[in-house]
Amino acid sequence: MLSLLRCLLLMIALGPACVRTRAPAPVVTDGGSGRDRVAPPSEVDRRLDAWLEAHAEGVEITIDSGALQVSCPVGVLCDENFDYWAVRGGDTPVYISFEASVLRSFDREGLQAALRYVSVGHAIDVGAQWQAVINPFYPFHTEDGGMTVERYAEGRIALTIVQDITHVYGQKIGDPGCHPPEDAGMPAGCEVRRVDLAIPAIIRIDLPIPSEALDCRAGQRSPACG
Repeated sequence: MLSLLRCLLLMIALGPACVRTRAPAPVVTDGGSGRDRVAPPSEVDRRLDAWLEAHAEGVEITIDSGALQVSCPVGVLCDENFDYWAVRGGDTPVYISFEASVLRSFDREGLQAALRYVSVGHAIDVGAQWQAVINPFYPFHTEDGGMTVERYAEGRIALTIVQDITHVYGQKIGDPGCHPPEDAGMPAGCEVRRVDLAIPAIIRIDLPIPSEALDCRAGQRSPACG
């Protein structure tokens, strides 16, 4: 699980192309014969490709249960003078990053102007003991267009994202061997990915959102710190 969460923070940009593009199958040496053969696709591969095939024309995701809370690093005062201001939460996990200036003008226009990017932990079912999500390495950014704060009223934000899913990544979480040290590569059979995708997505987020700073400096304790 830690390796997948680590990879979610890499923010590696992947460009859109064709939904049917997939990573090459691994080449396996056929015993002592000296001949190579292509390894057959696993059940996880088949389930992931079936999901891509079924959603080639587009995906609609609605996240309207749960609540957002301020997310702040330990040892930091996340106020209008910090580098950013962010919230996370929702039954389908989302992380929304704003410019810290949003705390000076917390209304629909201010939220729209300060919006930076959104990560959406929408899961794809590829099998037991696996976790697969959309766009983990490069979330939905405002500079790519199609991100609109529809309204802010009664402490709730309604946000619509119209962008492409450009990649999906999955990791086996039920195998201790699939959690290597930080500086080690992922063992074979522990991950699956598809890149160069262009799956149209409409994501609607409608959740309660706080509007205050959070103090995570020494001596301050909160589950939102960290």
